[in-house]
Amino acid sequence: MLDSACFRSGTSCFASGGGSGRAPGSGFRVRQCENNPMEDKDDISPHILNASASLLGFSFIVLTTLRALRLTTGGMLYELAGLAVGIFTLSSILSFLSIRNAKTKKGAIYTSIADVVFLIGLALLLLTAALIEFKIL
Repeated sequence: MLDSACFRSGTSCFASGGGSGRAPGSGFRVRQCENNPMEDKDDISPHILNASASLLGFSFIVLTTLRALRLTTGGMLYELAGLAVGIFTLSSILSFLSIRNAKTKKGAIYTSIADVVFLIGLALLLLTAALIEFKIL
């Protein structure tokens, strides 16, 4: 009989259907699941892509507003906003590559790097907003 459904529970994979290897007291057969590096943790790549693309657009708005309103005469605020644009672009690219390589070990590496780069971008955007709000620069 073919397996019609498979779901994970802890470290075991249960498949519905008959046959040998039944788990005691259940109608499910226990079988070994393949070890996929992306199954060990939740797949956060689509979430990183969505959030970093949104914050990329927000960073462009901040950069454009700084230039249009001439809030500063140049300098550090422009550079921080421009750097945030670059970092969120890198995070978007890495999370896209992670989605494309989801079944490989490269995909897990791309996800980890995209996660760190995204957090750096968030910190940079927070710093830029604080500098604008408190009129430090």
